[in-house]
Amino acid sequence: TKERSIKYDAQKDIYYDFFKELDEATALLKANMTRVSFADKDLIYQGDNARWLRFANSLRLRLAIRISNVEPAKAKQEAEKAFADGVMTAVSDGAYIKTSAEFPHGLNAHIGRNNTRMSATMESLQKGYKDPRISVFWSPAPSDGQYRGIRNGLSIAQQNLAVHARNNLSTVGLKYSPTTSSVTPMVCMYASEVYFLRAEGALNGWNMGGTAKDLYEKGIEISMNEHGIANAATISAYVNGTTPASALNDMFNSPPLTNVPVKFSTDITVQREQIGTQKYLALFPEPHEAWAEIRRSGYPRFYPLLFSQNPDIEPNKMIRRISFLDREIIANGEAVKAAVPLLGGGPDNVATPLWWDKNPK
Repeated sequence: TKERSIKYDAQKDIYYDFFKELDEATALLKANMTRVSFADKDLIYQGDNARWLRFANSLRLRLAIRISNVEPAKAKQEAEKAFADGVMTAVSDGAYIKTSAEFPHGLNAHIGRNNTRMSATMESLQKGYKDPRISVFWSPAPSDGQYRGIRNGLSIAQQNLAVHARNNLSTVGLKYSPTTSSVTPMVCMYASEVYFLRAEGALNGWNMGGTAKDLYEKGIEISMNEHGIANAATISAYVNGTTPASALNDMFNSPPLTNVPVKFSTDITVQREQIGTQKYLALFPEPHEAWAEIRRSGYPRFYPLLFSQNPDIEPNKMIRRISFLDREIIANGEAVKAAVPLLGGGPDNVATPLWWDKNPK
């Protein structure tokens, strides 16, 4: 293969360009609010430009929070701009891609391979918090009807133990099963996420149109609604819950993931963990944003790997980025070599954090 040379941009430049592109997109949307764009060919908003504008502003807010640990002044500016221009506030504002028999839900189809299980992290949090979404996200273990997760990083021998057989663990719920792959929409962005973004922004001292507590609690309520839970008493009981995460009844005697409850604390450090943890739960089953947020904020806490095959990753650490692929090194080697210093001094491996990944923990 002939080597090409396509240079890499610095991540800071890319993020600043995101904001520039959002400026251009929102200006165009505002100039065409009464026009229907693509109509039924628009699989998310069916051509409703007002809803696209709310999505664009919500995306701006997400990106502002993403860079808040490394560029706080720019983050504040962009976040307040997003809120002032109008972000998602209702379940119906959420961005979902319509599925069909010809265009099924990718996760649901993947689940048909029968290799997806509930994590120990989810079990500890959802059981401890008495989370009513647990029956939406997961199905009980066939052997005893209990919700049971599994630790990450098991050795091959541990994976093959009877206690870790498929029958003894939970997989995803009906909403994410192959039988509903043509009905369950694919998530681009939940409205509940936007409330958690605003709650964190409020903790930062930004104008987010409410207190961190109120926005946090509204985020939980909207997340419950997004998963079909509307009973006010059920939601209130969760919001005001004082129980910590659960210890696991597993072969490793795994302790509770955290002693932090759902009920909003008066301690700002605890508040940040609560917002990060509840946002993580609300993002299910969208993995990419959850991975970004756990890297950026450090929340939720996670169990260390029981075993790591990668010498670059210690058991109590997690992958921070995807290293350059071999085929990219072969085909675009000079550009890759020039891009490595843009990582900020770290080597080209999965343990080197990205530009925005300045986890304060």
